[in-house]
Amino acid sequence: MDLFFQNCLAFPVVIFSGLLLIVLFYWICAAVGLLDIDILNIDVDSFDASALAG
Repeated sequence: MDLFFQNCLAFPVVIFSGLLLIVLFYWICAAVGLLDIDILNIDVDSFDASALAG
């Protein structure tokens, strides 16, 4: 297992792994935007802030 981590953190592999993580993050963000998940939508119009005003 130590040899595996040593190879994962070696010079050329680290660069490609970093690029892969950036691309993976981009595609996850694109998939969330494409699916239009309603959990991420926050309805601020229904919030009554008049009680907070002095």
